[in-house]
Amino acid sequence: MSNATIIDEKALNDCLNEITCALLQSGVQFKLVRDMQANINKVVGWQPVLVCADTFRAGAFDQLKQNATKAKIPLYGSYMESDPVRIAVEGVERFKKENCDLIIVDTSGQHKQEAALFEEIRQVSEATKPELAILVTDSSIGQVAFDQAQAFKQSVAVGAVIVIKMDGHAKGGGTLSA
Repeated sequence: MSNATIIDEKALNDCLNEITCALLQSGVQFKLVRDMQANINKVVGWQPVLVCADTFRAGAFDQLKQNATKAKIPLYGSYMESDPVRIAVEGVERFKKENCDLIIVDTSGQHKQEAALFEEIRQVSEATKPELAILVTDSSIGQVAFDQAQAFKQSVAVGAVIVIKMDGHAKGGGTLSA
């Protein structure tokens, strides 16, 4: 796969076969490897969709719309509706009816000092019942990320963390320590 200029289904299958062979040669149980292969094959065809529930930041919907258009990802949002919970619920319901596999709800950026935003994300989470809540944070904020992650964790059940801009800063550990 390292020589592939385009990552298509063949390149992914070649990579999966190499990983499978390496795991089996390393003594990993056949059933575990087979289950891993089945799981990867299941998720490879997922079509992501986006719901813009960020009504706090001016231009959030336009920015997400521009990025979704570039990536050819369907987007649900509203210029008129100001209730992020309503937007999130309507978007999730619409995409579930369309049998979409991966629904990403983008909410307003959270700051520890802004209790209203954490209440908003709690309400969105309660209304949409996500399988996974992901905290996305900027590594450049350093130890402040610890307080932010703790506040986020108190509002919703965090299942994963994505730390962005790690290449320019050595401050990303604050988020992970929470």
